[in-house]
Amino acid sequence: MARQHMPDVIVCDVMMPEMNGLEVVRALKSNLETSHIPVILISARSASAQVLEGLEAGAVAYLVKPFDFTILDAKIKIQLRAKEEARQQYRNVMLLEPDQPSPEDPDGKFVETLRDLIVQNLSDTDFGVEQIAFQMGVSVSGLYRKLKSLTGMTVNSFTKNIRMKRARQLLETGYYNVNEVAAEVGFDDPQYFSREYKKMFDESPSETRKVHLETQTKLHRNGKS
Repeated sequence: MARQHMPDVIVCDVMMPEMNGLEVVRALKSNLETSHIPVILISARSASAQVLEGLEAGAVAYLVKPFDFTILDAKIKIQLRAKEEARQQYRNVMLLEPDQPSPEDPDGKFVETLRDLIVQNLSDTDFGVEQIAFQMGVSVSGLYRKLKSLTGMTVNSFTKNIRMKRARQLLETGYYNVNEVAAEVGFDDPQYFSREYKKMFDESPSETRKVHLETQTKLHRNGKS
């Protein structure tokens, strides 16, 4: 159910038949597709060693029964807020800026690795979702669900954002024409590339290149004067 529905938070009892809560947490955390899902454990087992065991298994919180439901509600809201903050951080990974700090958490590393994989294969028009999922070590459906949960984006929109941001960087150098940039970021059709580029940046690739060249010319003239 966790793999299928990719919930924002899981609340799980420790004492359960067949598979106890600790085993559930360990199973979720050991699976790349579900490792990012926070788990809150609840239990009548209240000894410090038992609580510590739950936290060491990977739970984000451990509530001892009987507990106040307002506390559980607060714990869930904290995880939801943290999830939204993390989403923005993971989206920043797509900016391709050299001074962008590298994420330190496992989920951030996952998004960063995915970004780097896409960047390394930008010009390969045949490098699609199947190849991405294979190299990331997850199923295609698992990749879609995990990335959607982490960033709020589909694999296709994530990939397109990276392609377009890289295209903008290349255009701003002034060294490449539009057709060259389109090919460099994996577009066979320069006209289709231009349409998609304008949708994202509200200006054509030619306009981006022109503005940068004009700025460089002004700076050069001012430097001479």
